[in-house]
Amino acid sequence: MRYAFFILVAAVFVAFAILRPTFVTPGNIHGMLMSASIAGLMFLGLTWLIAAGEIDVSFMSVAALSNMVTAALVQAGQGWALASLGGLGAGVAFGLVNASLVAGLRLPALVITIATGALAASIAAAIGLGTSIALNNTGFVGQMLGLRVGVLPLIAVIVAALYAASWFVQERLTFGHYIYAMEQNRAAVVEAGVPVNRMLFMLFVLSGVVSSLAGVLLAANLSSGQPYLARPISLTG
Repeated sequence: MRYAFFILVAAVFVAFAILRPTFVTPGNIHGMLMSASIAGLMFLGLTWLIAAGEIDVSFMSVAALSNMVTAALVQAGQGWALASLGGLGAGVAFGLVNASLVAGLRLPALVITIATGALAASIAAAIGLGTSIALNNTGFVGQMLGLRVGVLPLIAVIVAALYAASWFVQERLTFGHYIYAMEQNRAAVVEAGVPVNRMLFMLFVLSGVVSSLAGVLLAANLSSGQPYLARPISLTG
């Protein structure tokens, strides 16, 4: 059962390949890997939060806000470097807000992240006046997304490496054991002298950072700012 999900995905992939031969064309495989890589990056921070017994439901709204901030700055004539920093800054800001309220003031994560997610989504919609922002160029971010390692998109290789490193940290290092222990018995972890609140603060900020990074990449991948990525999220660049 441990590998049932992966076996199911492989079976579905083989079935689609048999029924629709165009499913396994290089262009389609590249597009799926690109979309899955950006989505995987967005979910990376959430994975550790769930392992620690917390939740962050604002991450997709934060990605949408970062996406819209980046697109709006590019449309206003700013370079992609400054626009990307602006998008990342939006994500870091919301990550800090979530971290301060949950880890600092010890408020319930579900309630707080629902509220901050709604705020991020509202700001994202307001930036584009309720519509998307089309981009004429994707700058160096688009060029980076176009790079390949053999037949694989470079971003897919980078995200796979990040997940491998995260797995190593979570499964082999003391930090990862603390994360699991926080979910099982947080009081015991506190009694052991582990800085639980500091770790939670870092995890919420990390969630904001990777969500905003995914939003910046989506701006280049979709050649647009999409304010409603979170309902539902669209990764069909």
